Amino acid sequence: MLLIFILLAVFVASVLSLFGGVIILVKNKGEFDLEKNMEITAFAAGALMATAFFDLIPEAISEMKDVSSFSLWFFCGVVTLFILEKTLLWYHNHHEPHDSMSPAVWLITIGDSIHNFLDGVAISAAFLTNPTLGFATTLAVFLHEIPHELVDFEILLSHGAGRARTLVLNLVSSLTALLGAILMYWLSTRLSSSIPIILAFAAGNFLYITLADLIPELNSRDPSKQKTLKQIMMFTLGIVLILGFKRLIP
Repeated sequence: MLLIFILLAVFVASVLSLFGGVIILVKNKGEFDLEKNMEITAFAAGALMATAFFDLIPEAISEMKDVSSFSLWFFCGVVTLFILEKTLLWYHNHHEPHDSMSPAVWLITIGDSIHNFLDGVAISAAFLTNPTLGFATTLAVFLHEIPHELVDFEILLSHGAGRARTLVLNLVSSLTALLGAILMYWLSTRLSSSIPIILAFAAGNFLYITLADLIPELNSRDPSKQKTLKQIMMFTLGIVLILGFKRLIP
């Protein structure tokens, strides 16, 4: 029964977020305009940061009872995403868009598949720890995947993938999250000590995404005072929402 809940949560977080991105693109008449979706990014940043600091980190340290081990796996979580992102950025910057589909499309899809796989592992490990942590992690992943999918759409389209193929590639990469969840569940039945390790690793992932991707994206533009206040409010709301889970779900 627990595995069914985990797979359902992963499906909602990784696959439905893809269609959330599609809906936003359709609403914008096929035009990619991240400026109109900065509030979503701010909300996701707040939720991810709160999940890392108030859920994943305390739980991992509590389970490990060893700050040194936690620090090691947290560090690995940060470095892994840094290396993955730098590899994708380097390849993207050294391969200009073409009329036909660029080889960069496949590298980007592989990178997204790894990223989604890690999301699935994180959600599964969170549910295996306790339902509250599982729901909070699922929500955080769902929120940050929507702007992430928008960026993926733009990059793949600019490299000649075409709308239909872009949708299929993103769907396939999203499904790897289910594989990650199943693998984590299987691993937990044989090695329960792996769960806090994954929580620490996921905390590093979440914090890297927040501080290296989402917040810099918010700060890279010079919005009006009204838009700035909206972003701050949405960022705060993301934090409050995650903290609310801790209160509402024992």
